[in-house]
Amino acid sequence: MIWNDRVADHEPSNRMSLRNLSMIFGPTLLRCSPRCHGAQTLEQLVKGPHEVVVQSSLLHAILELRAAGTKF
Repeated sequence: MIWNDRVADHEPSNRMSLRNLSMIFGPTLLRCSPRCHGAQTLEQLVKGPHEVVVQSSLLHAILELRAAGTKF
């Protein structure tokens, strides 16, 4: 997660705020592996966008806490 801090430190030039980083990397970092779900059903595909919002929001909250100095 240190790289997130380094990228966000240059937000004025790269426009990658903590929120933007969360939207891009949240689904990748917080998704369940394919072995966890197996073959996806139509219901799971429909839920996908909602899961992305939750994953992005969760990562954003974690990054905000880290930026505020919270130790994990």
